[in-house]
Amino acid sequence: MSGLRVKDIVLFPDEFDPRELVEPFDFPKEKEVWKTTLTGKEFAIFWRIERAAMQWKKIMVESGFRHINMSKENKDALLPIHTKAPGSFGRPPKYDWSFRFCCRRRDPASQLTIGRVSVGNGCPAEIRMRKLRGRDAVEVEYNWRHNHDDSAKARSKMPLSGVELEWVKTLAAQGLDWKSIKARLRLDNWSLRQVIT
Repeated sequence: MSGLRVKDIVLFPDEFDPRELVEPFDFPKEKEVWKTTLTGKEFAIFWRIERAAMQWKKIMVESGFRHINMSKENKDALLPIHTKAPGSFGRPPKYDWSFRFCCRRRDPASQLTIGRVSVGNGCPAEIRMRKLRGRDAVEVEYNWRHNHDDSAKARSKMPLSGVELEWVKTLAAQGLDWKSIKARLRLDNWSLRQVIT
C-alpha cells in the first residue's frame, strides 16, 4: 500500500522554507478540472510540489473521515487503511481517506478599513484527493483555474499565510529579531537570478 503519512498531506511550518523557489506542478490545462489517478509515491511527489508552490488555505477532511488526527503532533502517523472487521456486514467504503484543499482567496470579499484589498474574492480553485480502498492509488480532482492573478509576484503582495506566520513565530521563538528574520528571507545570488530570468 501507499504508506502515506499525515505530513505527506499537510504542510507543517518545520518543513517549509519561504526562500525555496517552487514552481507549481506542470499538468495539462485543456480542461477546467484535471483528473488523474496516481500511485502513493507519485501522489507524494505531486502534492509536495503543489502544496509548497500554492500554499493552499486549509484542509477540509471530508465527511466520514473526520476521525483522522491532522495535528503537528501526529504528523508521522500513517494515514488509515481500512480493513474489513470479521463478522461485519454492509458495503465497505470506497475510500480509505478523502481530503480537500481550497485556494487562500476562496472566502467572499470583505470591505477592509485598512489600506489593502480583501484576500477573499470567491476563488473556485480547489483540489480533492481520495485514496482508493485496497489499492495503491490516489484519485486527484483539481479545479485549477483561479479567478485572480496567482503569480509569485501577486502572492508576495498578500498577507502572510498561516504556514508563513508559523515559520516567522518559530524564528522569533529562537531569539531572532525582525532584522535577522528579514536577512534570512533575502535570496542568494543564484536564487535571485532564477527569479529575474
